[in-house]
Amino acid sequence: MIVSFLDDKPVGVTLEPPKNPHITIKKKFKLVDLNEEDLIKKLSAEESIKGVKHLKLGGRKEHGDENNEVIEVLNPEVWQELHERIRQVLDSYIVSRDPHFENNNYLPHVTWKMNGTVNLDPKPYINKTFDVTTLYLIERVHPTESIAKILAKIKL
Repeated sequence: MIVSFLDDKPVGVTLEPPKNPHITIKKKFKLVDLNEEDLIKKLSAEESIKGVKHLKLGGRKEHGDENNEVIEVLNPEVWQELHERIRQVLDSYIVSRDPHFENNNYLPHVTWKMNGTVNLDPKPYINKTFDVTTLYLIERVHPTESIAKILAKIKL
């Protein structure tokens, strides 16, 4: 996955993404015809994704039902464009594992409650703006739990 955490994280750390505020840019995918090192080089060199992105967060919002709540992104077009550019750059090198969350179905948000579990306190993020300067390439390292390792940081 490619995400942007709202606070700095070091490469190599293992964490639970739902407990760390972030916006997902590209959901799960499998590499095809490209290794991890070349993927990082390709994204690092891609000029169309460069530049600080402002993440403007609004209020709490249900996502499906009361068991799933997010913090709404007030400037979704910035994140939809970034998602689309990354998807286009990687298109011939990956197979998406969640294609139903792509294109027009991509909804930028910060999840704070998932499947009835509160993963983080939403209050510090409501109606705030963050300058996002880094993408994180993360890989799931547990087959059933949402635990991932940060593989790389990519400057925007």
